[in-house]
Amino acid sequence: MWIMTQDGIFSAVQRKDARPGEPEMQIRARRRVDLTRLRKSYLPGASKVIQLEGHDYQFRVYCTAEQWADALAAMATDIDYTNFKGSVRDRALHDALMKVWGAVLDSFPNGSIYGRYRRSRTQPRSIGGGHPWEKGHRIHAGHQTFSQQELDEMGF
Repeated sequence: MWIMTQDGIFSAVQRKDARPGEPEMQIRARRRVDLTRLRKSYLPGASKVIQLEGHDYQFRVYCTAEQWADALAAMATDIDYTNFKGSVRDRALHDALMKVWGAVLDSFPNGSIYGRYRRSRTQPRSIGGGHPWEKGHRIHAGHQTFSQQELDEMGF
């Protein structure tokens, strides 16, 4: 399961090496900071963040399935934004989420108003500088340019 939150991007999987009584879930990330934030906000009972060199996801924590379910429920009830991408303050995370958004658009163009501006695996680019949370920001997708107000009105 991939989870993308304001705190980071996570891959949650069942541990194949868990012994009886050990935490059966492994929550992985590519950045230590993501798991540090997750532990602080939603998984205080998880293991400390460990780093395993030579793995796809080098950083991980271990927890029980119940702890993970409780964390997911708490994340859901803490949603207080109307625009997910615009709520992310970590610039590197925001940029990664924009790339994911673009890849999903490329894969399923008919499910979005942007489908007619199919981007051919290129991400929307900022024009006029800044990021979506900065005043006056605009997004260029395909041959169309959208202001932040237009994106907000469309639910982006």
